[in-house]
Amino acid sequence: PRQKCDSVPKQECHTTYSEKYLTCALNKVKSINQTTGEVCSGLADKWEALLNNLGHTHRKQGRYEEALSYFKQALVLSPLNPSTYSSIGFVLSLTNDLSSAVEYFHRALGLRREDTFSTNMLNEVIERLMSEIE
Repeated sequence: PRQKCDSVPKQECHTTYSEKYLTCALNKVKSINQTTGEVCSGLADKWEALLNNLGHTHRKQGRYEEALSYFKQALVLSPLNPSTYSSIGFVLSLTNDLSSAVEYFHRALGLRREDTFSTNMLNEVIERLMSEIE
């Protein structure tokens, strides 16, 4: 049965549904992995996307530690994905871990130089760091 969302803001309702369905998908993928005993390359790609989506869902809910956990799991499966580094950097900037955020944005840019989001966020985080020094 579908739950009514009349009493909660629309954005919150959508992230709640997203979390529910993404977590369900993750559990299904995990059960496939347990059956076969290994992750095939195609399945690793699906895992990585699923983990990143769960990370974004938790970030939007302000659950930063859980978001970081999902992003770091995705990074293990796909260590050359600049978007995952960028996502980690963004969450770290939200938690005010600015030095670590700079490191992750640098890694993202090392993999994809033309990443506008990482460039903009790196500049913003460096400005925040500089204002702390002054």
